[in-house]
Amino acid sequence: PPPPAPLNYTLGIRSSGVSSVPITGRFLDLRDGSTVSLFDGSTTFSKDNLRGHKLRLTAPEYVGSGESQYRFESWTGKSNVDPMYRIGDQPTGDFNFETTSRSVDVDIPREFPLSLADSEKIVTAHYVLDTEATETFNLTVNSTGDNRVGVDITSNTGHGGKTNYQVANIDPQAQVHLEAPEYLGSGAGRKSFSSWSGAISSSNRSINLVMDGEKAVTAHYVADPEVIEEPDDPEEPPEKYTLSVKSPADDPSMKIGVDITSKTGHGGRTPYTITGIEQGTEVHLQAPADIEQIESFFTGWSGAVSDTNRSITFTMDANISVTADYWFELF
Repeated sequence: PPPPAPLNYTLGIRSSGVSSVPITGRFLDLRDGSTVSLFDGSTTFSKDNLRGHKLRLTAPEYVGSGESQYRFESWTGKSNVDPMYRIGDQPTGDFNFETTSRSVDVDIPREFPLSLADSEKIVTAHYVLDTEATETFNLTVNSTGDNRVGVDITSNTGHGGKTNYQVANIDPQAQVHLEAPEYLGSGAGRKSFSSWSGAISSSNRSINLVMDGEKAVTAHYVADPEVIEEPDDPEEPPEKYTLSVKSPADDPSMKIGVDITSKTGHGGRTPYTITGIEQGTEVHLQAPADIEQIESFFTGWSGAVSDTNRSITFTMDANISVTADYWFELF
């Protein structure tokens, strides 16, 4: 008769003390060292068709947290038949084992003796309540008056976030720093920070807490429309004036004129007029000592400025007319 087909191998994974333990499995005989998850929502499950593989099972050190934290204690193995394989360094053929190592290696042969039934082999990860586990606390941070857009809370201790949020599993006596922004938004809809309430009451934006229990705080914001200053009216341009300079030599019967010099660029031959001089401009004028064409000599300035000096300086605060006066004799 033909030889019987190789039997499949079924491995059952269980846990005690706590349920839903995420056990991982790794095939040690695959070149890529593949890691497969054996967790399907419960530790009470089985894996089939493992014939001919070397498999490593690893249990987590802890399950849960706080007062509900469980600690790994041991693996045990049990079978009603002798499948002739080993667990770690256990003797060949002995499946009834116990080990405190969180990882166990299962070496499953390709073929079994003809008398071997295809029965389930069971390994169990045992957990006990971790009485030394540290109790942790939760921090809840809320905000009001923020138009439900949330507030970005900063923290130099790593406890920041966008309200409303919670930070879980904070160690007892841990220092917590929180800082709320001064403003939310801008313009007519701007809000400004008002205060903290809850586990601490403070009008300071920056607060510090000690986690000696569950903590909840709320950052409050109130309407504070931003005042937008209107730009100042542009300065009106300065007034502009006209300067007129004359002399007796301008008489139509003479038509000679006098050459007036100026350090400020306001010179010319009389009679002359300069328009568009800005208010406040300083003007310098100097008359010659005489009129070259005739016997004459300078006697003084008249008009808006009266002065016997040939050189005068004045400020344009209105329309100004001045005359350079001379004594002269016509032949």
